[in-house]
Amino acid sequence: SCPTSVMRNPALQIAEMKALANLSNLEVLENAPTKLGGLPAFRVLTQFKNNDGLAIKIEMIGAVNAKGYYLMQYQAPDLHFFLRDRAAFQNVAASFIPQ
Repeated sequence: SCPTSVMRNPALQIAEMKALANLSNLEVLENAPTKLGGLPAFRVLTQFKNNDGLAIKIEMIGAVNAKGYYLMQYQAPDLHFFLRDRAAFQNVAASFIPQ
């Protein structure tokens, strides 16, 4: 699909994740507009349980411009690690400068 269609509809990104990674139990916790490098973007927070029952959270921020589709993703076990290291991901996203 075209990157601009993903930008208009973050649900397409979520559906692609479910299909590619076989994450039928993927749950969307948050889906909101944001900015990435000054570009209009989406921010999606999802969660799934792996085969061992461990909850894994994924935060994605996506944006598009004339040069391409930018997607940043952070994934970690919800138990302890996700919150511990999330600020580092958010700092990287905040410092992003699109080409």
